[in-house]
Amino acid sequence: MPFSHPAFVAVAAWLAWVGIERAIGDDRRGKEASIESGLVIGAIALTAYVAVIAWYALQPVYFDPAEPTITAVSSVFGAGKPLYPALDAPERYAHIYGPDLFIIHAAAMKVLGARVVVSKAVGALAALASLVLAYAAFVSVAGRRAAFVAIGVCAAVYLAFGNITFWTRPEPLLMLCAAAALYGVASGKRMTPIWLVAVVAGVSLNLKFSGPLYILPALGAVVARRHRRDWIAMAAIFIVFAIAPFLMSRVSAAHYFQYIQLSARNGLMMARLRQNVEWALVLAAPVMAGAVAGRGGGPGRRIDPFNVLLTFSIVVVVIVAAKPGAGPYHLLPALPLLAYGALRLPVRAWDAVANRAMAAAVVITACVFAVQKQSTFIRTVRSSDVADATSDARTFIDGHPSASIGVGYAGTSRWADARVEAVFRTHDYWLDAPAIQEHRLAGLAIPASAIGALEKCRTRYWLIPIAGDPFVVPSAYWPDVGPPRVFSDDFVEAFLRSYARVGETRYFSVWECRR
Repeated sequence: MPFSHPAFVAVAAWLAWVGIERAIGDDRRGKEASIESGLVIGAIALTAYVAVIAWYALQPVYFDPAEPTITAVSSVFGAGKPLYPALDAPERYAHIYGPDLFIIHAAAMKVLGARVVVSKAVGALAALASLVLAYAAFVSVAGRRAAFVAIGVCAAVYLAFGNITFWTRPEPLLMLCAAAALYGVASGKRMTPIWLVAVVAGVSLNLKFSGPLYILPALGAVVARRHRRDWIAMAAIFIVFAIAPFLMSRVSAAHYFQYIQLSARNGLMMARLRQNVEWALVLAAPVMAGAVAGRGGGPGRRIDPFNVLLTFSIVVVVIVAAKPGAGPYHLLPALPLLAYGALRLPVRAWDAVANRAMAAAVVITACVFAVQKQSTFIRTVRSSDVADATSDARTFIDGHPSASIGVGYAGTSRWADARVEAVFRTHDYWLDAPAIQEHRLAGLAIPASAIGALEKCRTRYWLIPIAGDPFVVPSAYWPDVGPPRVFSDDFVEAFLRSYARVGETRYFSVWECRR
């Protein structure tokens, strides 16, 4: 379908915009019309983006199935449990996201209370703050009007990816790191770029292993204009922030890197690589076209480290994001970098109608996809009954205050999202379906210790969504890669041997330990 291919939409939009400007016939009027259109569309996109963020942050439910996992793991980590249990430990919730993601969420819930809206506020505030810092950086190189248009374009693209830019996973925080690094580059102060870029480089590494790719262009720009003694200071600050989380006794560097090595085995998916390449070309088209048109000759012309490292980063991100479970949304933290690269181009780069049409094509493409994504996103969240299921689980947990209780999984039911409420109340969490799915995809079976903990009834009551059989959950990766089910047959059999169904609530069947 055409709308599943951004390149198709972008080419059609480019042709249409070129035709419009040709019809105007006046190059100066055409350029002014492009700017005015950009201001209007930017204002609409920015308003819509802020409104959607605020609306979603206040909803007591999640859109993405992995979002509750971040909240649950952060909560149990804040309660004193290890963040990365050993590969053979009974606890099955370790993810390859870096420790800073969970530390930040745990700190927010520690200060403001363990609630769903608090966990969602982290991503929402990070997304909004990234817009403010990116705008400040854009103003420094292109003025207020162009900066506002660029921020509007970013907002339109963000809307085209649903709630990814403000969910509980690392992307909003990586966007904030990238925007902060750009702000450091644009700062006229001597020390600000040194410490700010170094800090966010260390933090980004501990948000996601590939996080520094989004900081690399800014780092190159700062290093290129600094003395070598400043390089040493930046390296020292980076090292401090890179190793700081692992100084905590509950954050094992050895276990974390073992999970990273496991994930590296998953390989690449060609279909996903195609999507990444397509989106990368669309988003980078204005920068590439403007760079070609605006380049100057002469023997004194030097290579720009920002552009070189930006190209390198985008290429690597495109490849890394072809892993199972990844995708073109990995490009989103790099969007402020691409916008900054476009704004840094000489004014003459935008004299050509074809180049202005490139920028317009990105906006139009983003708007087309944004309408599709946001309509689905808002409709799905509004129709969700997970809040009622969570209230149902809360009632059962309140009625059994001294018992160990977990919310399990059945089929594709989203009522399992209520597990966050159980974690808030019991401070225990040891079976995370998204984590086990990733582990088994990488070839790590559910260990005997986990099955043993099930048989010994570590959890007295399991609340299983009545929509399906206990722990019979299809893998999101099947049939492309990995096993067909998240939980292995021996795990399901152990559960049925060890637990008996003793009743049900409105949304859950209640299973109690036979022992």
